[in-house]
Amino acid sequence: MAYSDKFNEEVKLDILNEGQEFIVRMFMKNGELIFRERLIASLEETISEYLSEVRDEPNEEWVDGVRYVIHLIKDGDFDGGE
Repeated sequence: MAYSDKFNEEVKLDILNEGQEFIVRMFMKNGELIFRERLIASLEETISEYLSEVRDEPNEEWVDGVRYVIHLIKDGDFDGGE
C-alpha cells in the first residue's frame, strides 16, 4: 500500500474571510517547509552513509544526481505558479 493511499479523504473548508484563508495557507506552507527540511536531511544522510561505505570508487553520477535533487527541493517552486 502506498503512503498516499492512507489519505484518500478530501477536506473542504468553508473559509469565512481572508484572515482565515491566510492562516490556513501559512499552516500549509509551514508543513511544506518542515517536509522539505526533513527530506533534505534524509537525502544528505543517505549520501554520507553511501560515501562512508563505498570509499574506493563511489558512483559520482549517483551522488551528483542526489545532490541535484536536494538543490531542486531547496529552490523548487511547487506552488503551481502562485
